[in-house]
Amino acid sequence: MDYDTDWLMGSTVLLLEDDSIIWIDDDGWDIHDREQLDEVKKRTTWVEAGRILWAITDADDF
Repeated sequence: MDYDTDWLMGSTVLLLEDDSIIWIDDDGWDIHDREQLDEVKKRTTWVEAGRILWAITDADDF
């Protein structure tokens, strides 16, 4: 690959109480501690949604 994928390593995906999904670019915290989750969201990249769709493509869009 011609790009750095380090951003994808060490991330966390959780199913929350309201059935939404959260992806967080950090795996160094206690996933059972809601207060820690709120603090992590203040300092890193995260996405929360009802659904998260993604695709990995190559240079030819395959």
